[in-house]
Amino acid sequence: MGFDYDKLRAKHEEGGNQWASYSDLFMVLSVVFLLLYVTTSLRGGTNSLQNNIEYQELVKEVTELRQQNKVYETLKEDYLQKGASQDEQESYNELMGKLSLLQEEAQQESEDLMKQASENQKKKAALNKYQKMIKNIINSNMVASARIKKRDTVIKKKDITIQQKQKIIAEKREQIKDLNQDINQKENQIIENNEKIQAINMDLQASIMELQNERREAKLSKAKMRRRVAELKVKSQERINALKDQNKTVEKQMNRIELELTSAENLLKKANKEIETQAQRRQRLQAKLQREKQRAQEVENELQAEAQRKSELQEQLKAESSKSSKLSSKLQAEAARKAQLQAALKQTKDEVASKESKISNLTKEFKAKLAKERAKADARKKLISDIKKNFKKAGIKAKIDGKTGEVILEFGDEYFDTGKADLKNNMQKILDKSVPVYAQSLFKRKKIAKNIANVEIVGFASPTYRGKFVDPDSLDPAEQKATSYNLDLSYRRAKAIFDHIFDTRKMTFSEQRRLRKIIKVTGRGYLDVANEIKTDRRTASTMSASDFCKATDCKKYQRVIIKFNLKN
Repeated sequence: MGFDYDKLRAKHEEGGNQWASYSDLFMVLSVVFLLLYVTTSLRGGTNSLQNNIEYQELVKEVTELRQQNKVYETLKEDYLQKGASQDEQESYNELMGKLSLLQEEAQQESEDLMKQASENQKKKAALNKYQKMIKNIINSNMVASARIKKRDTVIKKKDITIQQKQKIIAEKREQIKDLNQDINQKENQIIENNEKIQAINMDLQASIMELQNERREAKLSKAKMRRRVAELKVKSQERINALKDQNKTVEKQMNRIELELTSAENLLKKANKEIETQAQRRQRLQAKLQREKQRAQEVENELQAEAQRKSELQEQLKAESSKSSKLSSKLQAEAARKAQLQAALKQTKDEVASKESKISNLTKEFKAKLAKERAKADARKKLISDIKKNFKKAGIKAKIDGKTGEVILEFGDEYFDTGKADLKNNMQKILDKSVPVYAQSLFKRKKIAKNIANVEIVGFASPTYRGKFVDPDSLDPAEQKATSYNLDLSYRRAKAIFDHIFDTRKMTFSEQRRLRKIIKVTGRGYLDVANEIKTDRRTASTMSASDFCKATDCKKYQRVIIKFNLKN
């Protein structure tokens, strides 16, 4: 719906009696301003809804982040307890505290901003309402003033038209008056001509009578008299004909003048009728103009009242503007703060995501390692079980560690002589019996056998040298010779066992070649027994080997270990 001013103007120019009423005008303006108000409200509502949607998305993101944190909680706790360093734990705790603080601050500030925005929206709506009312009244007043001016112009045009018509009527009346004078003159001329004809006829009769009298008196002859009578008749007839022609000309002129007079009278009647019509329309327009002026006065009164209200509203608006300015500054500060919080929250999210990714990767690595270690432990457990069971079945005495699978061969009293690496007969018999069973136990399970990295023969020696005890913890250069000697001795002892096992002239077994490919020989001397030796270190340097062996069983340090190592 629109305000068609051109259409109203056309109706006004046609006569002015088709003008739209003020109720229609106000209805059109009301619809226009209502649409503007609805548009403004929708925009304000859209902005508020957009802010609410952004806030909801922010809350949703935080909720999803918390849910993800819950999902990773078990993995996080497991990693923090088992795999994370102290610095990582402190960094994580600090990050979580910072995230919680930022979320609480963002929530509180968001609620405050929403409350202030709602109050500002209400004030803005009230202000817009008053402004629209004032604009409506001003526009109505302007339209009414324009109508009054146009109707004044129409009345002036009608007055000019009436004056023109009246002037034309006056001219026509003058023409009629002149025509009536011409008719009177022509009628007088006809009368004069008729009188002249009558006088001519009388003169003719008189002349005829005179001639007849002369004839009676015999003064004229009959022929002369006839001739003279004929001449008189001809002259009289000529004069009569001339007067008759003149009368006909005058009659024609009178007929033409009468036609012009009739036409002028018709025009006069038409002009009078049109003047009456214009006068009636002028009266109607003046009545409408009076009503328009009255309505305009009413609108002007309303406008004055609204101007007063506008003045009051402007005072309120100034106060609200000051508040709004302060609030705008605060909102800008809050917006900057919100942006900082969002940036900090984003940074925190990124850090959390990075930490979560790191935790996830570490968890995956941990799970993979855990699976490998479990598989490795399971394989080790099965190998240890097989070794124990097979050794027991074969009647072989050996100490088997249930955790590591290390086998300590028990050679009894027949062990290496002091400072020697030669195998005794009984030691060879024990090796001949135990090594094939050990090798068979290792390679029985094909899947586990593929994951055996190596088999290690480890030789040891007691912490004595040249009849004296040697402190395993000492770094005294004088005792380094003892350490080197015992390392070499332990290696030679392990090497002697290696040579015997793989000397096919002395022993053969089914897994001998396969075992040979993964065997290792190691000498540890007495370095591994430092924590096992419980003696007074202050007297150790003066303690003899015999005294040490009396206090401590030297045989347990003179052992040989065979152990397997699994691949990672």
